[in-house]
Amino acid sequence: MDPLLYVLDCNPLCTEGVALSRRDRRWRVIHEWSVEWGMESPSDENPDSPKEDADSHDDPWINRVAAFMDRHEWRNQSVVFLVPTEDVVSRKIGFPFKDRRKIQQALRFELEGELLEELDDMRFSIDIRVLDQKSTEVLVLLFGRERTEQLQRICLERDLLIRSIDCSAYALFREMIHPSGTMQQFHEGKTLPSMDEHAGFQIYLGADEAFINTVQGQRLEEIKFFPNRLPELSAGMTENGRLQDFLYQFASRSSEETSTDPWESLQLELEWLCSQFTRHLRGRDYHSGSSITIHGIFSPAIEWDGIRFKLRTFPLPEAETLKHRETYQEDLEESSLEEDFVAESGVVGEEAQDSSPDTLDELMEEASRRSEEDAPEEDTLDLPPMVTEEQVPLITQISLLNLSGRQMWGILGDTREALYELNEKHSLSLYSDSTPWRRFLHRNRGGVLGLVFFSLLFLAGGYANLWRHNQSLEEDLRRTELILQNEIQRVYPEGKDAGIEAALTGMSEKIRKRRQEIKVSKTFEERNYKTLDFLNRISTLLEDPGEFRIDQMEYGKDRFSMSGSIESYDRLQLLKNGLKNIDEFKERRIVESNRKSQEGIIFRISIDLNK
Repeated sequence: MDPLLYVLDCNPLCTEGVALSRRDRRWRVIHEWSVEWGMESPSDENPDSPKEDADSHDDPWINRVAAFMDRHEWRNQSVVFLVPTEDVVSRKIGFPFKDRRKIQQALRFELEGELLEELDDMRFSIDIRVLDQKSTEVLVLLFGRERTEQLQRICLERDLLIRSIDCSAYALFREMIHPSGTMQQFHEGKTLPSMDEHAGFQIYLGADEAFINTVQGQRLEEIKFFPNRLPELSAGMTENGRLQDFLYQFASRSSEETSTDPWESLQLELEWLCSQFTRHLRGRDYHSGSSITIHGIFSPAIEWDGIRFKLRTFPLPEAETLKHRETYQEDLEESSLEEDFVAESGVVGEEAQDSSPDTLDELMEEASRRSEEDAPEEDTLDLPPMVTEEQVPLITQISLLNLSGRQMWGILGDTREALYELNEKHSLSLYSDSTPWRRFLHRNRGGVLGLVFFSLLFLAGGYANLWRHNQSLEEDLRRTELILQNEIQRVYPEGKDAGIEAALTGMSEKIRKRRQEIKVSKTFEERNYKTLDFLNRISTLLEDPGEFRIDQMEYGKDRFSMSGSIESYDRLQLLKNGLKNIDEFKERRIVESNRKSQEGIIFRISIDLNK
């Protein structure tokens, strides 16, 4: 089975879905699930399961989505959600710079000032457009974080991978720029959106919502949503849930009928939306170069008269053609069942010889001829005198006959060609599962639990081995500590009552002091005593007893000097002779000066060592 891509329109009053399959590199819509209006009411839908869902999800919006998935058994595939434009907040913010990093930093501050909601409660996506060298515009789409988490939860419960959560308005925009859709419009002679400086407008008027996209240069500029009651009114006016029957009944009603039934309410609602569309376009300063494309099942009901949007005159002339086309399609289906019976009976009615149209082309020509003959004169529109042809925008609109065979009431019917592109990541995606690890865990719960249990057993066994190894190491440490204490007591008795650390510290200090003592002893042993020896020789120059005092003595490289007092000149002469006998002073000139005082003879002897 080929992998499928589900696309779900999450409008709470018009929930629809399609399934796409890819084969030969092409995506095809293989199944459609349209809204079941007239067959069961939203309150009675899926009565067996809602109580459980309502307990788990308080939001009716998410309950409707979950019920739709369960009813159609969406499982084990990828899904794209199209959330209503009403639930998406759009903002366009300008910046006077184009640095993307600065824009992302400043964007949160700008959004906090723009929004009434808390920014932390919203998820947002951005599309940055550089206008010139100094300015940038950013289109921001915001969606509730709580609803995003609810969609994640219900998809996880059903093994669905969220490829993207997109705004329905953005899906319609992708349909416009889709290559195949653009070429198809070109071959059909339709007006393409403007690619120059003039803005283009996409108007959507469907049974689910109403909004306008402003597009310029193949970029989405603005999204404007218009509150309306179209879903409630459409749901109340269909009996069997078939879109074709609803379109015929709506298009064939006369504008002159006056009643208070829902059909009149629907027309009044469309008239109000036409006035809102006109006001919006005037506020955006539309131009003759602007293009306007109108989408949705109610698109054939409105027209542009050059000044404003208005309802067309009912009944629509193509209503009978639509009815004949549907009747012909039903006859084709029934004819395949009658061929066998006609072949066996051999009876061919003479009524088959009449001149009624036998093919679809003949039927369409006949219906077109009748509509032209019966068309009222007021349907031929003449532009007002003040409006010239150059001022009229280029209008592209879906005809009622283009809706023939369509089943989808909402946005999915207008975006079939480009739905697969939402499967790819883009800048305005509100959310996407980049890594489907949660879905993988949910789908393989048994295997993952077994792997986790085995891993826990493996880790527990490893931890037990590690614990036993640690216990063995602790025993070795205790035994080593006991041996160490015994050795310390033997070599350091003072530390027997202290701990090992204190004993080792004491032993280290004792060793340090002993090393210092040894070092000092070696220093004294190796010291040079030349100065002491010289002083000893000076002191022994006068061996005879007597008064002799040295007050100052200086011994340098260049000079030796000595001053003091002595009792007599004889002893002074002996001192001078003794100095001459010293090896350092031999053959040196001795200068001596003296004077007599009460204390004796004061002398000063100088020896010049340079000569």
